[in-house]
Amino acid sequence: MSPLEQAALVAVIAIALVDVASVVVLAIFARSAYKQIRSLSERADSLTKQAESVLAKVRDTATHVGDRAEKVSSEIAGKAEHIADLSERVVERVAQRVDTTSAIVQEAITHPVINLASARAGLGKSLEVWNELSKAKGGNGK
Repeated sequence: MSPLEQAALVAVIAIALVDVASVVVLAIFARSAYKQIRSLSERADSLTKQAESVLAKVRDTATHVGDRAEKVSSEIAGKAEHIADLSERVVERVAQRVDTTSAIVQEAITHPVINLASARAGLGKSLEVWNELSKAKGGNGK
Protein backbone atom coordinates (compact mmCIF):
# COMPACT_ATOMS: atom_id res chain seq x y z
CA MET A 1 0.00 0.00 0.00
CA SER A 2 1.30 3.33 -0.93
CA PRO A 3 1.64 6.21 1.45
CA LEU A 4 -1.07 8.06 -0.39
CA GLU A 5 -3.43 5.15 -0.02
CA GLN A 6 -2.52 4.85 3.66
CA ALA A 7 -3.21 8.58 4.17
CA ALA A 8 -6.52 8.24 2.36
CA LEU A 9 -7.41 5.22 4.49
CA VAL A 10 -6.52 7.09 7.70
CA ALA A 11 -8.58 10.08 6.52
CA VAL A 12 -11.58 7.84 5.76
CA ILE A 13 -11.23 6.16 9.18
CA ALA A 14 -10.94 9.59 10.87
CA ILE A 15 -14.05 10.85 9.05
CA ALA A 16 -15.91 7.67 10.03
CA LEU A 17 -14.87 8.13 13.68
CA VAL A 18 -15.98 11.78 13.60
CA ASP A 19 -19.29 10.68 12.07
CA VAL A 20 -19.74 8.00 14.76
CA ALA A 21 -18.83 10.52 17.50
CA SER A 22 -21.30 13.02 15.99
CA VAL A 23 -24.05 10.38 15.97
CA VAL A 24 -23.25 9.47 19.61
CA VAL A 25 -23.34 13.17 20.66
CA LEU A 26 -26.61 13.70 18.77
CA ALA A 27 -28.07 10.58 20.43
CA ILE A 28 -27.08 11.93 23.86
CA PHE A 29 -28.67 15.32 23.08
CA ALA A 30 -31.75 13.62 21.67
CA ARG A 31 -32.10 11.49 24.83
CA SER A 32 -31.70 14.58 27.03
CA ALA A 33 -34.29 16.49 24.97
CA TYR A 34 -36.63 13.47 25.16
CA LYS A 35 -36.31 13.37 28.99
CA GLN A 36 -37.04 17.11 29.20
CA ILE A 37 -40.01 16.84 26.84
CA ARG A 38 -41.33 13.84 28.80
CA SER A 39 -40.97 15.77 32.07
CA LEU A 40 -42.78 18.78 30.56
CA SER A 41 -45.51 16.51 29.19
CA GLU A 42 -46.03 14.94 32.63
CA ARG A 43 -46.16 18.42 34.20
CA ALA A 44 -48.65 19.54 31.53
CA ASP A 45 -50.81 16.45 32.23
CA SER A 46 -50.72 17.23 35.96
CA LEU A 47 -51.69 20.85 35.33
CA THR A 48 -54.45 19.77 32.95
CA LYS A 49 -55.91 17.45 35.60
CA GLN A 50 -55.75 20.26 38.19
CA ALA A 51 -57.41 22.68 35.76
CA GLU A 52 -60.16 20.15 35.01
CA SER A 53 -60.75 19.71 38.73
CA VAL A 54 -60.92 23.47 39.29
CA LEU A 55 -63.22 23.92 36.29
CA ALA A 56 -65.54 21.19 37.60
CA LYS A 57 -65.72 22.99 40.96
CA VAL A 58 -66.35 26.31 39.20
CA ARG A 59 -69.11 24.72 37.10
CA ASP A 60 -70.72 23.19 40.21
CA THR A 61 -70.46 26.48 42.09
CA ALA A 62 -71.89 28.45 39.16
CA THR A 63 -74.79 26.00 38.90
CA HIS A 64 -75.44 26.27 42.64
CA VAL A 65 -75.25 30.07 42.53
CA GLY A 66 -77.58 30.19 39.53
CA ASP A 67 -80.11 27.92 41.25
CA ARG A 68 -79.89 29.95 44.46
CA ALA A 69 -80.27 33.25 42.55
CA GLU A 70 -83.35 31.89 40.78
CA LYS A 71 -84.85 30.79 44.11
CA VAL A 72 -84.12 34.16 45.76
CA SER A 73 -85.53 36.01 42.74
CA SER A 74 -88.71 33.93 42.93
CA GLU A 75 -89.04 34.61 46.66
CA ILE A 76 -88.51 38.34 46.13
CA ALA A 77 -91.12 38.41 43.37
CA GLY A 78 -93.62 36.66 45.66
CA LYS A 79 -92.93 39.04 48.51
CA ALA A 80 -93.15 42.07 46.21
CA GLU A 81 -96.53 40.87 44.96
CA HIS A 82 -97.69 40.39 48.56
CA ILE A 83 -96.51 43.91 49.47
CA ALA A 84 -98.33 45.31 46.42
CA ASP A 85 -101.53 43.56 47.51
CA LEU A 86 -101.19 44.89 51.05
CA SER A 87 -100.49 48.38 49.73
CA GLU A 88 -103.61 48.25 47.58
CA ARG A 89 -105.70 47.22 50.59
CA VAL A 90 -104.22 50.03 52.69
CA VAL A 91 -104.95 52.58 49.97
CA GLU A 92 -108.54 51.34 49.72
CA ARG A 93 -108.98 51.58 53.51
CA VAL A 94 -107.47 55.06 53.65
CA ALA A 95 -109.69 56.23 50.77
CA GLN A 96 -112.74 54.80 52.53
CA ARG A 97 -111.78 56.51 55.80
CA VAL A 98 -111.17 59.81 53.99
CA ASP A 99 -114.64 59.56 52.41
CA THR A 100 -116.19 58.76 55.79
CA THR A 101 -114.31 61.61 57.48
CA SER A 102 -115.34 64.01 54.71
CA ALA A 103 -118.98 63.01 55.14
CA ILE A 104 -118.76 63.44 58.92
CA VAL A 105 -117.08 66.84 58.56
CA GLN A 106 -119.71 67.90 56.06
CA GLU A 107 -122.55 66.84 58.34
CA ALA A 108 -121.02 68.01 61.62
CA ILE A 109 -119.36 71.25 60.51
CA THR A 110 -120.51 72.41 57.10
CA HIS A 111 -124.24 72.47 57.77
CA PRO A 112 -123.93 74.34 61.11
CA VAL A 113 -121.52 76.82 59.49
CA ILE A 114 -123.99 77.37 56.63
CA ASN A 115 -126.80 77.87 59.17
CA LEU A 116 -124.63 80.30 61.15
CA ALA A 117 -123.72 82.20 57.98
CA SER A 118 -127.40 82.34 57.05
CA ALA A 119 -128.31 83.62 60.52
CA ARG A 120 -125.54 86.24 60.33
CA ALA A 121 -126.73 87.33 56.89
CA GLY A 122 -130.31 87.54 58.14
CA LEU A 123 -129.26 89.51 61.22
CA GLY A 124 -127.13 91.81 59.06
CA LYS A 125 -130.03 92.42 56.71
CA SER A 126 -132.33 93.05 59.69
CA LEU A 127 -129.94 95.66 61.07
CA GLU A 128 -129.62 97.24 57.65
CA VAL A 129 -133.41 97.47 57.29
CA TRP A 130 -133.72 98.85 60.85
CA ASN A 131 -131.08 101.51 60.06
CA GLU A 132 -132.91 102.48 56.87
CA LEU A 133 -136.18 102.75 58.74
CA SER A 134 -134.52 104.75 61.48
CA LYS A 135 -133.15 107.25 59.01
CA ALA A 136 -136.52 107.59 57.35
CA LYS A 137 -138.29 108.56 60.63
CA GLY A 138 -135.88 111.31 61.56
CA GLY A 139 -133.07 109.44 63.16
CA ASN A 140 -134.55 108.36 66.47
CA GLY A 141 -136.66 105.49 65.15
CA LYS A 142 -140.07 107.16 66.11
